[in-house]
Amino acid sequence: MTNNKFLLTGGALVLVSLLVGLFLGSSIFKGNLSLGGSTQATWTAANLVSEGTVTAATGLTVSAGGATVAGGLTADTGDIRLKSPLFSGSIGSIAQTAGATTSVITAAQVCDSNYATTTPSITEASTLTTPSMVTLVSDCLTTNGDVREFVVLNTTASTTVVTAGASSTLYYDGATGGSATLAASSMAILKFIRTSATTLLITMSQYIP
Repeated sequence: MTNNKFLLTGGALVLVSLLVGLFLGSSIFKGNLSLGGSTQATWTAANLVSEGTVTAATGLTVSAGGATVAGGLTADTGDIRLKSPLFSGSIGSIAQTAGATTSVITAAQVCDSNYATTTPSITEASTLTTPSMVTLVSDCLTTNGDVREFVVLNTTASTTVVTAGASSTLYYDGATGGSATLAASSMAILKFIRTSATTLLITMSQYIP
């Protein structure tokens, strides 16, 4: 009788293991979920943290707690649809002081921040130069058609002229009398567009209070 109980218990465990294996094989591989490794030995908590569910039909669905993707997120086919997206990023500062009339916005500021303030020199004419095409391409605009927006706020009573970095072309609203000069206490939205492996277009929209 005791032997029969052990056999029944062992059989049940084997059956459960098989069912779990079938479920994982269906939901993980058909759902295109990467576990951070190529073998079962690397499927650890360090490689996968899930707050939601995985199904064979819909792939990965995160239903609670959100998801953090450290290495970026890419859709090989189809679209990525976001409901009420929130774009996070740091706030930068671009200092322009007397004696240093030309300041450069760095690629790191454009790629990692959404907003930066600039303080042009009040006593000298100053220039604010955008990052070179090469530095932006190596940081975040890695594919033709990539677009990145960056907001610059002039916090002083002085103006500064915005100029394009190397291999870049700057466009602004000249049709309405605008210019590439960022007015005092004004804001500009710079949009960086990679059009090829060697060219970058920049549009500048200015908002004056």
